[in-house]
Amino acid sequence: MSGLIICSKQSNLPYYIKDIDINIYSIEELSYYLYNHVYLVDEDFFSESLINYIENVLDQKLIANGIRQAKTHKGGLVELISFVVKAASYYSERELAKLQKELDLLGNKSGIERLKAKGDILLSCKKYRNAFECYKYILLKKRDQNLSSEFYGNIYNNLGIICANMFKYKDAGNYFRQGYKLSRSLVVLKHLILTNMLADNQAELEKDILQFKVSDEMMEECRGRIENAKADSEDWLNLDSDEIEMMIHEYRSDN
Repeated sequence: MSGLIICSKQSNLPYYIKDIDINIYSIEELSYYLYNHVYLVDEDFFSESLINYIENVLDQKLIANGIRQAKTHKGGLVELISFVVKAASYYSERELAKLQKELDLLGNKSGIERLKAKGDILLSCKKYRNAFECYKYILLKKRDQNLSSEFYGNIYNNLGIICANMFKYKDAGNYFRQGYKLSRSLVVLKHLILTNMLADNQAELEKDILQFKVSDEMMEECRGRIENAKADSEDWLNLDSDEIEMMIHEYRSDN
């Protein structure tokens, strides 16, 4: 469900959710956040301050007590999310069944996989600093041999996207380069070529073309995208992040 949220009771006093920098004002808005951002939520999310807000500001004492009881009986994260979303009575049975499938997947993923999913959501929300910290933390840990090279290649790709959106083209190129070596994804290679063009780095561009055997077709496509972006912008050097994103933000992570 999306769009207009019809609330049972909307408070004038917001509850601030730091991860994506938003305020919520009702139990329905909390339910909407949990439904759409399960990978952003951890056990610390259901803090005493949130429970007090639900109980005293939103006047949802049954829900607040339910959360407390679940935590007292060592209820897991999946149980807490499911309880609050169902208790808010905002979603249909079909939507709740879809949520349960996602929660089942959440319970089967490793901590590293959940952290990457959190980074992916933050990146999609343009919370670049927080996403960057998630990805870098994963790379600082010992590599999980149960996870594929594509998984780690995607992390480097997403770090490159963050840097490119911040106009740090040299760093972006380095991340895309590492990402391509791991994943051999043509999408990542295209990001690398586009970044070299954006940075006007002819030396690196020629080196990457030779090293990775970039096809003439890919080069023509990238040149076309750069030229189209130039034509649509009066000041190429001050191209904003949305326009950069249109050129290089072509990923959708399914890892």
